[in-house]
Amino acid sequence: MRGPIRIAPPITALIWRSLAVAALTLALGGCGASSAGQITTQPTATAVAPPLSGMKVPYLTGVSMVSTDEGWAVGYGGLAGGAAFALHDQRGVWTKQPLTIQTTDAEMTFSPLGVQMISATDGWIYGSVGSNVTLPSQAAMLHLAGGSWQEEALPTGLSAIRAISFVSADTGWALAYPADLTSNDTVILKYAGGQWTIQKRLIGMRLTTLSMATPIDGMAIGDHGLYRYKAGAWTPTALPASIPTSRFVGVAMISENEAWALAFYTEETSCQECGSGFETVLAHYVNGAWTKVADAQTLRLELQHTFDSDIQLLPNALRATADGQVWITYGALAHYAGGQRMEAFETGCPSDFWGASPVPGADEAWAIGSNGQLFHYAAGEVTRYETGAPCI
Repeated sequence: MRGPIRIAPPITALIWRSLAVAALTLALGGCGASSAGQITTQPTATAVAPPLSGMKVPYLTGVSMVSTDEGWAVGYGGLAGGAAFALHDQRGVWTKQPLTIQTTDAEMTFSPLGVQMISATDGWIYGSVGSNVTLPSQAAMLHLAGGSWQEEALPTGLSAIRAISFVSADTGWALAYPADLTSNDTVILKYAGGQWTIQKRLIGMRLTTLSMATPIDGMAIGDHGLYRYKAGAWTPTALPASIPTSRFVGVAMISENEAWALAFYTEETSCQECGSGFETVLAHYVNGAWTKVADAQTLRLELQHTFDSDIQLLPNALRATADGQVWITYGALAHYAGGQRMEAFETGCPSDFWGASPVPGADEAWAIGSNGQLFHYAAGEVTRYETGAPCI
């Protein structure tokens, strides 16, 4: 097997795919310094997927690691529809298997939007069934139990599951959307006693990202900002006025007393041709108080290769662990430890980093790219695993 091929250090600006993407891209004003990481590439130990035509084959939407030797990623053939699949990592070898949901319409396909593993033998894949991912008709979940992925019963009247978060094998929550695709409501589901039930419906509030810490503590983000779950009640909350934000893109709650939030901020201006751009805001919540990570405002985060239709499907851009490891995936990949930035990487491909999973108990993580690539971070270096998605 040939050795790794080293790619030149990533550039900080690339040609945007289209004007539509440019309009939705979040670019940072100013040019603060950050350490630019190297990216290496290596062949997989076994082929994950054959080289196929198309910009997004396979199309990865989530990754969740159990240990350095075990984890799962999920995806599907493409935005216009395509077979759902899971990639299973066992001791460094990724293998592919199909994912199926029973449907009475042969034209309907399962589109997984993410995965959360609780252990090597217990995990959840969530998403929707429909003509494609942008036109869902029925919420769907698969549960890994007894060594196989099995379809899980859900309440009726739901079009899609947008996010899940488990605090134990027996207790979890999910953000679901109503069957009426014009609705902006969010239906919050709770898993307890071996079944999913509706806990609450938030009227006119579209939540997109969820992070639960304990059975009575959690946070979520959505169209109207940050929400806090405490002892059964979901209520809007906000960062202090000293940490202004315009849009949240990630949240990670570690315990009832600690959380992280990732957002962007831009000042309102009246001039027509002012310098525009968004400041990156990374905030840390400890014992009831939010503080701002000072150097995050110089971190360049921008989606350069993500279709405009993908924006609504972005995974949680922020992951954190109890030992102070923080992972940001929003175009670039940034790694913080103990509140200090360690590295910042770009993919080196026509792809954005857009989801990650830390490896429990290790300074290590796996990340997915918007164009189907799979990446591994360890020892200050990112390695790209070939999945059949071209890196040209």
